[in-house]
Amino acid sequence: MAHGISKLDPNVSRVLRSQIVAVSLTSAVREVVQNSVDAGATALQIMVDPFQMSFMVKDNGYGMDPQDLDRVGCQHFTSKIRSLHDLQTLNTFGFRGEALFCIANIAQVTLVSKRSDCNSSWIRDIPYESRLFKDPKGDASYHFSLQPISKEESGTTVLVRNILYNVPVRRRILANDPLFKTLHTLREDLFQVLILRPDISLKVSYLDQLGKLKELISSTNITKDMNHFMKLSQSFSNIFGSVTPIDMFTKVSVKFKGCSVTGLISKCPVRPKEFQFIYLNGRKYTNQAFQKVINGIFQTAGFGAGGLSDTLIKTVGKPFNNYPLIILDVRCPQVAEDLMQDPAKDVVSSSHAHLLHPLILRVIKSFLSHQGYMANSSAAVNDLTENNKTIPNTSSPLPSTKFANSVLNSNARMARLKTDKKVDKTSPVTKQIDSGKIKPILDKLKRALPQDKLDIEQIYEKNDCCVPTPYSNGLGHIERLEGMDFKLDRSQLIKAEVIRQVDKKFILLKIPPNENVAHSMLIIVDQHACDERINLENYLKDFLYQVLEGTLMTHPVSDCAIDIDITEGYLFRHYEKEFKKWAISCEIKILNLETCFLMVSSLPDVLTIKVQGDKQFLKNALLQMVHDFKNSEKIPITNMCDRHVFKMSINKFEWWKYLHCLPTMFREIFNSRACRSSIMFGDLLSTPECSLLIKQLAQCHTPFQCAHGRPSVIPLLELSTEGGPSDNFSDYAKNSYLDYDIDT
Repeated sequence: MAHGISKLDPNVSRVLRSQIVAVSLTSAVREVVQNSVDAGATALQIMVDPFQMSFMVKDNGYGMDPQDLDRVGCQHFTSKIRSLHDLQTLNTFGFRGEALFCIANIAQVTLVSKRSDCNSSWIRDIPYESRLFKDPKGDASYHFSLQPISKEESGTTVLVRNILYNVPVRRRILANDPLFKTLHTLREDLFQVLILRPDISLKVSYLDQLGKLKELISSTNITKDMNHFMKLSQSFSNIFGSVTPIDMFTKVSVKFKGCSVTGLISKCPVRPKEFQFIYLNGRKYTNQAFQKVINGIFQTAGFGAGGLSDTLIKTVGKPFNNYPLIILDVRCPQVAEDLMQDPAKDVVSSSHAHLLHPLILRVIKSFLSHQGYMANSSAAVNDLTENNKTIPNTSSPLPSTKFANSVLNSNARMARLKTDKKVDKTSPVTKQIDSGKIKPILDKLKRALPQDKLDIEQIYEKNDCCVPTPYSNGLGHIERLEGMDFKLDRSQLIKAEVIRQVDKKFILLKIPPNENVAHSMLIIVDQHACDERINLENYLKDFLYQVLEGTLMTHPVSDCAIDIDITEGYLFRHYEKEFKKWAISCEIKILNLETCFLMVSSLPDVLTIKVQGDKQFLKNALLQMVHDFKNSEKIPITNMCDRHVFKMSINKFEWWKYLHCLPTMFREIFNSRACRSSIMFGDLLSTPECSLLIKQLAQCHTPFQCAHGRPSVIPLLELSTEGGPSDNFSDYAKNSYLDYDIDT
C-alpha cells in the first residue's frame, strides 16, 4: 500500500472513472444509441456480439465533420448544453459529455461519420485523430466491418470492441451473465428510446455462440398517423414480443397542473414482475418504494386473482404469481437536480413527487375500479383539471406482510410464543397464529380432567394463551403465561406425555420442564396438521432424493407445444439443464420474432398426474418455475448438486437444504397430497396411536406448522405443584372460529 496521498496517474483515473458511467456491454450500447437519437437519427441498425463484448451502431443522423469527430470522446465535450440552466429545457438523453470518453477508456472505439454537406466519410480510432475514409475497413464478410457512408447519405457508425479488455476481472464477471439477461436489458433500454421517439426505425441483431447472426428486434411498422396509445402498444410488442395481446391494453390518461400521465395497463395479469415501466420525461423512474405501493394496491384489489380460471386443475394456495403490465409516460416541468441522481441518468426521486404520486395512484385506482376490482371511492380521473388547486392524495398505507410480533416462528427449530400484539390472520409467509382461528378448547378439559376446577376468562383475546388469575387444581398451580417468551423445541415433544385425544380433533400433551420453562406445560396438537406435516416431509424427502439421484420416473408427453413470447423463449433456453434435472424435457423453437414454442416431450410422473392433459395449467406452472429462477426466488438445484450426495443413505439425507430449490408447483402438489392422505378431524385415535403420531412429529424438521403454514401446536397452560384454591370451570364468551369448531 502506498504511503501518503498523491494524485492518481491519469491513465489509472480514466479507467476507474469509466466504470462509473459504462460498466457493461448493455450500458455502453445504451449510451451510443442515445447519442444517435440525440443526433437526429430516424433509423438505427444495431449488432451485438455478447460473447466478444463488442457491438456496432449505425445511424442516419446529422453526422459530424472532421473537427467535431476529433472532439467526440473527449471528456466533458458535448453539443447538448452550455450551462446548468440549459438542463431545465433539455430535450436530449445525453448532456454530460462523458459516455464515449468512458467507453473509449475500457474498449477499442472506432467512429465513421459524414455530414450531408460533405462528399467524403471520415474515420477516427479514439484517441487518434480523424482521417479520410475511402476504403472499407476489415473483412467485408465480417458482420462488424466498416463501410464508407454513401455520398447521398449522412450519419455515424460506432464500432466498440473488446469492452473491459484492460479490466480482466470485471470482464470475466460480466462474461458470466446469462444471455437472456443481456438481451432483456437491451430490450428495456431500447424501449426507453421508443417512449420518446416511437417512430424511429429500429433493427437489432446479435451473434450467438456459434457466430450466427440472429434477429432480435424489428420496430419498423410505427407510422406518424398512429395515436400515442397505439404507438406505445405497438412499440412494446415490437420490443418484447407477444407478452400480452394488444387488445388487452387499457388506455389511461390524466392531466393536472402542468403534469400529465398517459399510458397503458393490461387488463390481464402477466407472469414477470419487470414489465412495469414508468418514464419521467423519457427517463426511467426507478423509485422502488413507490413501485411497492403500486403493486400493493393491485394485490389488495385482488388483481389477477382469477387469472388462472382458464385451467381445469384446482390449486391449493397461490401456486402462481401474477403482476400488472404497466406503461406510464409521465411528463412534468424539468428540474436539473432530477437529472443528476444516477449514472444511467435515471430518476430515483422526483422533485414533483408530491404531485405525480397521487396522480399516478389516481389513474391506477380508476383503472381497477373500471375493471371491477375495487370501488371508486374518489372523484373520477376526468375531474382533474387545470382549475383544481389541490389533488387529493389517494394513497393509503399498505397492509404489511410482516407483523411486528411472530407468535409461532416455525422457520427455526423451536417455536416462539409472543404475547404483545394481536394479529388479524395466519400468514403462511410470517408463520403467525390467528387467534381468531383457534377456538378455545379448555372447556373440553373438563371431560379430560373431571377432577380439575379452573376459573378461566377469555384467554384468546390476544395471541398469548394467558390465564388472567392464578388458581390451582389437582395437578398443581396454573401460572399466567402473559408476557412470557415461551419456547417449545422438538426435544420436548420427544419427552411429551399424551393425556388423551380431545373431541376427535386434538391431542392433549403434558410437556416436561426444561431450561426455558421451569414447570410442566399443557399443549394441544392439531391431529390433522400433525399427520399432514409428517406426510409432507416424507414426500419431500423421497422426491428430492430422487431428483439428486436422477431416478425420477417420467412419462412421455405427445403433442404438447406451448406458445410463449420470445423473451420467455430465451429464458427457457438458458435454464434447459435445470428443467432436465427436474425430469422435465423440453425444447425451444423460435420461428420468428413473433412466434415461439415450448415443446414439452416428457414430465415426471408426479407432475403428469397433476396436469391431466391441461396445457394451460402446465404453461402457468412452467412459466412460474422459470421466472422464479430468473428472479432468484428459487435457486437452481444444478448449483447445489454434490457428487457425494448420491452415495448418501436416504436416512442421512438432509433434504431441507434443497427446499429453496423446489419449484412452487411441486411444493403445492405435495402440500395437497399430504393434506388428502392425513388423519382428518373426526377420526378416533387411541392413546398409543396418539403417542406414535407425536413421536413421528418430533422427528420432523419443522414440526410446529402444517403443510399450509398454520401452527400445529399451541401451548395452553403452565403447571406447578404449589397449592391454591379450587374452583369450577367458568363460562366464557365463545367466538366464531373458521378452522377449529368444537361442539360443546
